[in-house]
Amino acid sequence: VQDGTFLNETETMAAYFDARYRFMERLSLIAGLRYQHDEVRNKADIASTFGPTISDRSTEFDVFLPTAGLAFDIDDEQTLTATARRGYRQGFTQVLVGTPDTVVEVEPEFVWTYELAYRFESPENRLTLGANIFYNDYTDQQIDIPDPVLAPLSNTRNAGESESYGAEIEGRYDFGNGLNAFGSLGVVKTELNDFEDASCAGGSCSGNEYPEAPEITASLGGVYRHSTGF
Repeated sequence: VQDGTFLNETETMAAYFDARYRFMERLSLIAGLRYQHDEVRNKADIASTFGPTISDRSTEFDVFLPTAGLAFDIDDEQTLTATARRGYRQGFTQVLVGTPDTVVEVEPEFVWTYELAYRFESPENRLTLGANIFYNDYTDQQIDIPDPVLAPLSNTRNAGESESYGAEIEGRYDFGNGLNAFGSLGVVKTELNDFEDASCAGGSCSGNEYPEAPEITASLGGVYRHSTGF
């Protein structure tokens, strides 16, 4: 039996700088920097067969998240861009599932994302195409692991190192009669490189894929707007 009240709050303050400087006729420099301050509060008041658990903790995080890249205009319709960005997700505290009062800290997650992207826009924007390949290098990625006894309840763990890479393509076409069609296709490969946990065979999850990370995603759709506005 478990009856509990949980309160999870995050307050964020940030400042962001973004710039694009054309230093050659077709070549531009992309730069950005985001400073972010987060205060995360996790409160738990639980009554269960294990006994009472009362926890109220606050943690603060300060991070700098840079962006750098180059954009090359092949011609007036086509652009090729290469970028590197740092991403982040706040850490927090949690009461471990299956324990009466074990409170642990989950470290913040960081990722470096490297992307090569191609964009095409036809005259009058009738046809728009985009394609990119990417590589993500994670540190302390936050992974939800089901408790082996109390599944589907889960605990969040930090994977030391992990990576994902793949490609995406998307397009949109305006038929000129009120009909717009669009679609996309993405493929991704994910792998945990340094992650020890008792829930995996032999106590090591290294080599496994991310949970809930489909290798193929696709979409297809359309929008029709009549000349009357309907």
